[in-house]
Amino acid sequence: MKIAQKLAIYRDLAWRLIVRLYR
Repeated sequence: MKIAQKLAIYRDLAWRLIVRLYR
């Protein structure tokens, strides 16, 4: 996996967690 792909995956997971916390 490329670093850019890993960053995109981690960013998506983090965003989902943030949305859950705020909601």
